[in-house]
Amino acid sequence: MAEGVRAALADAIAQRQPLIAVHRGSSAGTIMPNTISAGKAAVLQGADIVELDVARSLDGEYFTFHDTYEPFLLGERRLIGEMTAAEIDDLIYYASEGSAAGHVERYSETLSGLHGVIINVDRSYRYWEQGFLEELATWSDPDYLLIKSDPLPGFLNAVEQCGTRFPYMAVVRNEHEIHTAIACSEGGNVIDLVGFEILAEHESDSVLHQELLLYLKEQGYALWFNSINLENARPLCAGYDDVTSLFVSPDLGWGKLIDLGADVIQTDWPAPLKSYLRRRSF
Repeated sequence: MAEGVRAALADAIAQRQPLIAVHRGSSAGTIMPNTISAGKAAVLQGADIVELDVARSLDGEYFTFHDTYEPFLLGERRLIGEMTAAEIDDLIYYASEGSAAGHVERYSETLSGLHGVIINVDRSYRYWEQGFLEELATWSDPDYLLIKSDPLPGFLNAVEQCGTRFPYMAVVRNEHEIHTAIACSEGGNVIDLVGFEILAEHESDSVLHQELLLYLKEQGYALWFNSINLENARPLCAGYDDVTSLFVSPDLGWGKLIDLGADVIQTDWPAPLKSYLRRRSF
């Protein structure tokens, strides 16, 4: 695979071969999500990108964890943000029968353990205005770290003010947000807008209009679509999702995303998606 976010996306666009991004890595058994092991397992199953969540402790340390999952993964009612780093360090994951399955990793620790893997640094925008990006730049090669957010003024300003030029992707739900992100990255602006994560509940949403998507690709922007299924059942791309792909037909899920021009597909099921891409001659 090409080195770094920009090169990998450029290759995907040029070759019309979608990259596979895996949601929190691949977890099963005693391998917990958002861990080094989950990231390595995802790569073994075909991942090109691993998505890892960020949560900040009460005293300002950053951990690889999706807050709100504390009761399910840690048996802890408090959120990561309500505990000190020392308290979090004392916690262990537990598997279904209660056996130890490792500890909650510092974000810097996880990045170190996944050297050379492209990481989508997710849910970090909450901390950009508190200096997170400056710390992130010291933990790993920024060329391998993709940051994303809604194109809101505070987030965009934090990216612009950061001394490191991270590859940035805007999360968009309508044309206005697309134009906002593009405007903030033009005219010598230091924001390196590499693409868009497209969110749409219905196939009729304007953000999925073929003319718009084709225009964005012609301008060199990568298109990221999500096929993951959320617990709240909210569709991320018009129902073209993992469940449809696995149990109805991949042509009606992943195939639809490819037809829309996907350069990245985020999934919880990298191996079946990889197999499908091969069958489609990718």
